[in-house]
Order: sequence, then structure tokens, then C-alpha cells
Amino acid sequence: MGFFKKIGQSIKKASKQISFKNAVRIAGSFDPTGIVSGISAAHEAKKAGREQDAADQVAYTSQKVGLIGGTIAGDMIRQTTQASMPYISKGVNDASGTIGAQVVSNTLKTWFTKNWKYLAYGVGGLVTVFVVLKMVKRSPMKGKKSMF
Repeated sequence: MGFFKKIGQSIKKASKQISFKNAVRIAGSFDPTGIVSGISAAHEAKKAGREQDAADQVAYTSQKVGLIGGTIAGDMIRQTTQASMPYISKGVNDASGTIGAQVVSNTLKTWFTKNWKYLAYGVGGLVTVFVVLKMVKRSPMKGKKSMF
């Protein structure tokens, strides 16, 4: 029994110095059947799949967090815009009213500058007609009976 005991102790001692993973890799390189290297490759593929799943989960979680953050930010912006809209609208309306008044004022000023002669002729004609009617109404035969 001493022989097998020594073999067990040497394996135990070697296993403490060499990791199991390294032993499998070394054994896989000497394995003519390819069983050990196939098991090792399957283990590595499974490990890579778990790492990929973890990375996908992190990406999915960050996407969800980004979506939630974007939704919260969008709601905040919408609420802020809705709350400030009456004040913005009043300012915009006042500004557009001022601009509109300025446009009308400039239009009228330009129209009067171009057409003042026609306006003066029209007013003069109205005054002339009014004076003529006033003179015609006042007849020289005031108080006398007329033939007509």
C-alpha cells in the first residue's frame, strides 16, 4: 500500500502546484483521441456564450435605462414647454402685433407720400361741392315767394 499512497501524495502535491485548468489544457494537447480538447473547447464556448449573454444583458439594461431616462427628460421638457407656453405666446403675440403695426404704419406713410396730391384734389373737390350747395341753398330771394 505504500506504493499507491506515495502516488496519491505526489498527485495531491502536484495538483496544488498546477491548476486543473492548466492540466486539462496540457492533457488536451497530448490527447490523441481529441476527447479532452473537445470537452475543453465546449467549456470555452459555453463560457464565451455566458459572457456574451452577460454583455447582451448589460446592453439591454443600459438601453432600458436610456429609454426611461429619455422618457423622463422628454416629459420634463414637455411639461416645462407647456407651462411656459402662455408667457411665450404672449411675448410672441406682442412682438408680432408690434411688427404688424409698424408694417401698417409704413404702408400708410408710403401711400400718403405717393398719393397726397390725389387726396388733396378729392378733399378740395368735396369742399367745393359743399360750398356750392351752401350757396345754392341760400337764395337771393329770401322771404319772397318763388315762381316754382
